[in-house]
Amino acid sequence: MKLSNTSTRIALFSKVAPLGKALSPVTKPLLGATLIELLSAVFAVLPYVLIVQVGNELLSPAPNAGLVWTLVLSAVACLVLHAALSMVALTVTHLTDGTHQWRLRRELVAKLGRLPLGWFSVNNAGQVKKMLQDDTHAIHYVIAHSVLDLVSGLAVPLLSFIYLFTVDWRLAIIALAPPLTYFIIFGVVTSRSSGVTRGIGEISGRLSGRVIEVLEGIQVIRAFGQTGKAHRRYSNTVDEYISRTVDWLLPLSKLQAAISVLLQPITFLLLILMVGTGFIATGRMEPLTILPFLLLALTMGNPVLRLGNGMSSLMEAMEAAQRLENTRGLSEIEEPMNPQTPDAGQLDVECKNVVFSYKEGHRAVDHVSFVMLPGTITALVGPSGSGKSTIAKLLPRFYDPQSGSIAIGGVPIREMDTSELYRKVGFVFQDVRLLQETIRDNIRLGNPDASEEDVVRVARAARIHDRIKRLPRGYDSIVGVDARLSGGEAQRISIARALLADAPIIVMDEATSMIDPESEAEIQHALISLIKGRTVLVIAHRLHTIVGADQILVVDDGNIVQRGTHEELVPSDGLYSRLWKAYERTKEGRGKQ
Repeated sequence: MKLSNTSTRIALFSKVAPLGKALSPVTKPLLGATLIELLSAVFAVLPYVLIVQVGNELLSPAPNAGLVWTLVLSAVACLVLHAALSMVALTVTHLTDGTHQWRLRRELVAKLGRLPLGWFSVNNAGQVKKMLQDDTHAIHYVIAHSVLDLVSGLAVPLLSFIYLFTVDWRLAIIALAPPLTYFIIFGVVTSRSSGVTRGIGEISGRLSGRVIEVLEGIQVIRAFGQTGKAHRRYSNTVDEYISRTVDWLLPLSKLQAAISVLLQPITFLLLILMVGTGFIATGRMEPLTILPFLLLALTMGNPVLRLGNGMSSLMEAMEAAQRLENTRGLSEIEEPMNPQTPDAGQLDVECKNVVFSYKEGHRAVDHVSFVMLPGTITALVGPSGSGKSTIAKLLPRFYDPQSGSIAIGGVPIREMDTSELYRKVGFVFQDVRLLQETIRDNIRLGNPDASEEDVVRVARAARIHDRIKRLPRGYDSIVGVDARLSGGEAQRISIARALLADAPIIVMDEATSMIDPESEAEIQHALISLIKGRTVLVIAHRLHTIVGADQILVVDDGNIVQRGTHEELVPSDGLYSRLWKAYERTKEGRGKQ
């Protein structure tokens, strides 16, 4: 039993601690707002006490009119003070929340900027949106509203019951029964549903991701006849979300409807009248004694419901704070204390005994070593899931290997400042991301100070200039507004961007694997301009695109199993030969069609 209690306390602390940490920068102003709200609660209860005194005075044998007016005016003054103090407390919490939200969002955005780029490959935009918007909103609601709800919802009933206990302790205990029963049931339900709400939060993030996925890729989805498949993926996530939500809310709503009856004014009135009438009939209580109970019974339910709502918001904020704390704990790209810069004339790339695992127990890259000489093209080929894309993403530090090293010009990339690394290494990946900005700004992303002539020059080299000129506003057209681009056109924009960045090393991951033949021809011409004079690491499922590579690395199960040129590897009895023969058969089959 003692062990169980200890486990419960540890579990409770683990939930409360992240929220406490999230609120620690605003503890002082929240404490000030709490004290103001407590004072406001006193002035919320006092009018009822004064009205009872008015009633007693009016029913006395010789009522004092002056005293009655004094009591009435005092009650009015208390109401005004209650409203004014509540407004001040609410203003303090909202001003505090505004500053805290600005600080929290800046902190999270800064954290995202320090995460490895690979983190964004496995966490979709919906999950990022949930963190930056939904979870921060949950913290906002606690600061701006829930703290005051909790204080008011606790202080008003507590002060009321203290007063009622001084009037008649027996009837006060009876009046305490409904809210006490409510909170016992509420606490049990909340504790049992915490795991369910966490699961719903995770599904909500996936659902947002599905929506963004469909909206961003709607043109490609429809063009390739995948509307049904995309709709099924979205529908399945919606169904899962609805199923989990219904499983949670249906019994909860039924119970909530049942127990909310406990807090209705009529419940308090009937209970007090029944018991109070019995006390009066048996001579245990004076008739006037029941008056304060009847007055306060009309107001008891709302503060208790406010307290319940505050507790619900607090539970949501605890889950949100835990997710934000998990985000804060994510591993960041380690910036070197004394960054080094490789000699511009010696930009060979050496990958030495590199080991990388996404999860423990399986190596996605297993002791891989190779050298890329300046100005040469190195191609990574292999079956799907062999590890070639992972190898390509290690060079621009999408991930850091667990062991081994990658060096540029003899300088390990971990010893280079990341901004310097990205000036040395550019990349063109299959999943092209364009900002909802002008075409010009999208091309200038890698070199914001580039002149108009340079932008046009790289657009021409990327074979996209003519298409841009046909847009409604040319280079001023905004992506997604008056610039609707196909996948191949978007990829040529990204090639123009890489050309303008002018990085001496280029990584291309399956740059033409999902493009139609006509677009691929345009892209191949654009790539000729991009790779000229640069050191290139490229992956392509269409093997004919890399037959002229200076070095082909054949990857299987995270290992380099063959290396050489196309002419050297095709005659050999190895994986590359089998892949090439399979590719040739596929091409012949398409030709016959």
